[in-house]
Amino acid sequence: MSGPSDVVNHQPELQALVSSLFDSPEFSDVQLEVNGSQSFQAHRLLLVTQSSVFRTMLSSPHWNSSKQDMVSLVEDEQCVPHFAGFLRYFYTGTVELDVDSAMPVCVLADKYDMAALRECCQEFMVRNVASPAAFNQAVPWRRYSALAGLAQLREACDEFLARNVDTAARSPGWASMEEEQLCALLQRSDLVTESEAALLAAAAAWLRPRPERAAHVLRHIRLPMIHPDELYQYQALTPGGDDEVHAYIQRGSLISYQANSVSVELLGRNNDLTSAPFAMRLYKSQSAGSSWEMGNYTAQPAGEHGLKFTSVCLQARCKWRIRFYPRGQMVPRISTLGLYRAQSTYREEVFVNETSLGWTVDCGMGLPHHRHRLNVLLHIFQNGEWFVSDIKAFDSIPGSENGVRDLIPEPERQQYTATNSMRLHFVGQTIWTNPTPEPEEEKSEDVPVFLVSGLPL
Repeated sequence: MSGPSDVVNHQPELQALVSSLFDSPEFSDVQLEVNGSQSFQAHRLLLVTQSSVFRTMLSSPHWNSSKQDMVSLVEDEQCVPHFAGFLRYFYTGTVELDVDSAMPVCVLADKYDMAALRECCQEFMVRNVASPAAFNQAVPWRRYSALAGLAQLREACDEFLARNVDTAARSPGWASMEEEQLCALLQRSDLVTESEAALLAAAAAWLRPRPERAAHVLRHIRLPMIHPDELYQYQALTPGGDDEVHAYIQRGSLISYQANSVSVELLGRNNDLTSAPFAMRLYKSQSAGSSWEMGNYTAQPAGEHGLKFTSVCLQARCKWRIRFYPRGQMVPRISTLGLYRAQSTYREEVFVNETSLGWTVDCGMGLPHHRHRLNVLLHIFQNGEWFVSDIKAFDSIPGSENGVRDLIPEPERQQYTATNSMRLHFVGQTIWTNPTPEPEEEKSEDVPVFLVSGLPL
């Protein structure tokens, strides 16, 4: 038999007392000097109990610092302005993270073996890779993630850069991208960009401090995908400072002219149209697709939303017709009442909560060895702007009804709606293929196509 009991909880008071010891000479038994420019009064007990590195430095007899009252620390220069916040974490268990401090604090947490703080920093960066160009950190975060072995962050940065390269190209960190990473990015056919001309301008901006690398980098720009008018405008608007870029454009302008003036049949006689220079990326310009946005999403009735656009690849033009049901649809159903001779049938409308998508594509080319793909770019709204978050791609059969039953399943819809709006972008691609059938493993791994036969779209 036990008597009355209670728990006395003075954790907030204890936390306040410990927090007050930050950089305080009271009971301080070690002084930390950082890069010879900052000095902090610290307490060994709090340092060694939270960091195995500090434990070794301050308690191991093999380290001279364990016997000294002042310990000199050498940190990366980018970490010095954030060291005070990092050290305060030992006393408060809290640290403020933003796009400027997240990576330096993560570097310090990694150096001093503080796994929980390191993971929190990585999670913050993963959540905020999608940021406006003015303070976007995808490029330096990606470089750091590769060095530090942060697989989750590296994957998030790679996805963001591939799907929002135009934003990254306007960010302060663009010029610091490593050449190997830039070339790998420019080789991707699933790159989302406004146009190939926009990629040329981004590559030229990167090359300004290093013009000698122009030929190596610009060979990944797909000049046949740039109209001669766009090349002329680029050279006219950048008359000086990009001499190596202009020289490269001058040498490659002939293929741009040929690809955008002669027929596809004639062009294919002397060029391998299945090679990378003739492959469409995911262009957001009007010559490849169309954007779609629905405001006041939750108040919209079920029903069809349609749009049309024309995609242009070389001299081939394809007409696309899209039918989309972002809020589901009312489907007719025949029901039967009664028994035997007293049976009667009636028609009713039943709501189906599926974001059905149907489309047709008419290439009108009569050309062999090509196929078509519809790409749907799904956007998320983060840090005040819309960004491409996911891509759903579907091989398409010309002249037939193509469709998918539920483009965005109900559990996923919330992540693609913000401020009660939804934004998509449709991109039509023409893909040139070899005369012989492609091996099965080389075909598109995208979501399979469902022909609309009897499906009420």
